[in-house]
Amino acid sequence: MYVGYSNDALSVGTMKYVPPADHSEGSKRAVPFDPWSSGAKALNGSNIAYIDEVNHTYGYLTSSYGIMNEHQLMIGEGSSLTKTLQDYDSQKRIFFSSELSKITLERCTESRQAVELAGKLIDTYGYYGVGETLLFADPKEGWVMEMCSSPNGTGGLWVARKIPDGEIFVSANTFRIREIDPEDRNLLYSRNIFQVAEAQGWWRPEDGPLDWMKIFCAGEFSHPYSSLARIWSIYHRFAPSLNLSPYVEDAWSNSYPFSAKPDKKITTVDALNVLRDHYEGTVFDMTKGMAAGPYGNPYRDIGIYDYSSDVIEGNVSQGAWSRPVSSFQCMYSYVAQGRTGLPDPIGGVCWFGFAQPAETCYMPIYCGVRNLPLEFGRGNMSVFDLTSPWWTFNFVTNWATLR
Repeated sequence: MYVGYSNDALSVGTMKYVPPADHSEGSKRAVPFDPWSSGAKALNGSNIAYIDEVNHTYGYLTSSYGIMNEHQLMIGEGSSLTKTLQDYDSQKRIFFSSELSKITLERCTESRQAVELAGKLIDTYGYYGVGETLLFADPKEGWVMEMCSSPNGTGGLWVARKIPDGEIFVSANTFRIREIDPEDRNLLYSRNIFQVAEAQGWWRPEDGPLDWMKIFCAGEFSHPYSSLARIWSIYHRFAPSLNLSPYVEDAWSNSYPFSAKPDKKITTVDALNVLRDHYEGTVFDMTKGMAAGPYGNPYRDIGIYDYSSDVIEGNVSQGAWSRPVSSFQCMYSYVAQGRTGLPDPIGGVCWFGFAQPAETCYMPIYCGVRNLPLEFGRGNMSVFDLTSPWWTFNFVTNWATLR
């Protein structure tokens, strides 16, 4: 089982280890505010609430989001535009996806268990911030969980779907789950979805099955080829027999399947190479054309149409670029690998890389580690520091792409 992830948030380029711990009866767990949640009030990580702690928490690897725990539970993440965006409220909405990813690694050993816990926390304590996707996987199965705040200001909205065994799934900054079928045993969701959609006038029972993505997603951050091109390119890479078109009608297109069976077995190198992708050899090849210059530079400056959220009927404004998997603004990336038949401490391994995926070096880190180099915790992008792995690899990218 593999979970690949890249963090393009221009936040921090660090990796940390949180050790397992025992907690006394009556202990409380702090829930910090995430300043990257796009909420209006930036509290710089201050604690906004406390919930009951459990007796024992597992050790795990983490960064901006949780990565992998000692029992091979793995996580990936992606942000999405949604119709609702609520700021935090210490009485109504205290969880953003980043803290959900960490608390599930502290308390869970299996992917479905993690989905159920995250859903319970959203239902009980509420969700704030931008729409989010969390991928939960263990060595045997994987789940996709998508979430957003509720327009009525309490609780939150979420849905989760199991990835079919033997298939791959791609999330790229847009919701992917579509119809909500109450009879589907591989689907979990918050029970207020139908009520909220109907109360907002977004859906009626006579309309047919509720399309989660169409009803609650607000489209792309910029244009269809910011997200859907990445989805297409990965399916095209691993399942070319599907013969999927790279072109779509709009940001809500249903042209691509939820998941796909790869044409051949995927290796660790295959998974890592996805993170280094700039659409090479496709119609979106970033190493070609005038903008790539004489040396095929795949990186582009972010223009006014690249994150403008002004999609109209799928039109792409002149000057907008397809967003590649390997982005110049990447802080860190990894492929987490879970393996059956091996003890957990060595069965789970995280191939972690700092800065831009195309130029980084991926280092294997077993999930059973008990400490990390101190340098892994140095990743302040505002302070140049060559003892920081992030700055070292970012420096390499800058030299490699001089033009």
